[in-house]
Amino acid sequence: MPTIVVHKEDFLTLLGHVPDTDELARAKSQLVDIVDDELKIEIADTNRPDLWSAEGIARELSGPKEYSFFDTAPQYEVIVSPEVLEVRPYIGAFLVKDIKLTDISLRSIIQSQEKLSDLYGRGRRDIAIGIYDASKIVFPIHYRGVHPSEVRLSSRVNSIHYL
Repeated sequence: MPTIVVHKEDFLTLLGHVPDTDELARAKSQLVDIVDDELKIEIADTNRPDLWSAEGIARELSGPKEYSFFDTAPQYEVIVSPEVLEVRPYIGAFLVKDIKLTDISLRSIIQSQEKLSDLYGRGRRDIAIGIYDASKIVFPIHYRGVHPSEVRLSSRVNSIHYL
């Protein structure tokens, strides 16, 4: 069963309060420990990765909502080269706009990414997830396979250069 760490302030922002034991049980979750301002929560249902974050638990406890952004989002293109299909037969991408990420929310997203990669992706052997600053991306995106010796990461400008 996955265990997540969430900041109390995150629940206060998302749900309006920190959920009690009974509420967490409705989200198939259990409080394991409290350290300073963080709650350690064990998720009982491994088939519900949408609950592996404060946002997911808050969404579950708040009830169903209608999300219109799936219908109105502009289309962006990701061009996948055929040689990638042998290594990564599936690719998914989405672009999130008009949100303000805080340090807490970014940590929550990264934690969810790590849990998905570890539990479903067998330690990144089967899946890989990335988070990128959309303001630095130029569409269309070309997803292609290159030899590791042909890539140089530059931390100075946060970019990838193909040699």
